[in-house]
Amino acid sequence: MDGVATLNRTNPILLLNETDTTDLNVGLNVSASTFNVAKYADAGNKVNDLLSVDVSTGDISFYDGSGNAKFFWDASAEILDLSTGLTVGSPNNPTSSAAVIKVADSASAIQAFEVTNRVNADFVFKVASNLVTGGSTIAKPIAFMTSNTERMRLDSSGNLLVGKTISSSTEDGLELRSTNVAVFTRDGGNPLGLNRKTSDGDIIVFNKDGSKVGSIGVASLRPTFVSDGGLTYDAGFRLYGSNTSGAQAIHPYDGSGSTDGALDLGLTVPASKTSTSVAQAMWVRL
Repeated sequence: MDGVATLNRTNPILLLNETDTTDLNVGLNVSASTFNVAKYADAGNKVNDLLSVDVSTGDISFYDGSGNAKFFWDASAEILDLSTGLTVGSPNNPTSSAAVIKVADSASAIQAFEVTNRVNADFVFKVASNLVTGGSTIAKPIAFMTSNTERMRLDSSGNLLVGKTISSSTEDGLELRSTNVAVFTRDGGNPLGLNRKTSDGDIIVFNKDGSKVGSIGVASLRPTFVSDGGLTYDAGFRLYGSNTSGAQAIHPYDGSGSTDGALDLGLTVPASKTSTSVAQAMWVRL
């Protein structure tokens, strides 16, 4: 039919009845400057809205089969913008600066913004070349939660905090600071536990300018403390406990075994093996 079909009345309704289905009819109507598409029953009563368009503002609302709002477009607030990727705003605060999530196709990034900030993203997840970047672009910490409880935090200075929310050596928890310092604090218990399995050897290794200078380790279930400066012979000792009273001892140890009779206390060798002379440094060979 050519031309224009006109319904001149208040709240006009055009009902399209589907005869080979039950209660799946479509009604079109205009009410108070709003165009509605709704589902109607065979009896002629409206079941629920499917689509609403505000003719004066351009706002659009979509509903599911039960009449629940599933999508809302606020033309003035730009709640959803598909012009340069995908920008999703906040329906709870529909202002032009209320964008909270943006998927930028040109930057291959997902950005999250404050409600009142659309210039600097609070959080960016970006893929570029072989690097995946995620984090804050402004001075705000990033917290990680499980069971609705914060477990780990990366603060605005780049310090990694576990079990604490501020960087402080007096607060219980673990810190890996951006100044290349690790801080472990615990109240009433050991703050650090190290465990070497199976073989004897170093547990902690000390280095200076990339070279080993000493270590704390274990030999035959006894702790060892050894200086290793890259010289031919190392110097150290092993603390020797015993199940027999009076059998405890400190053994000279060079990193590979006991060195009885080969470790000196002091550098100056007097006439005798031990000396308490004020003029001579004390020297003892163990």
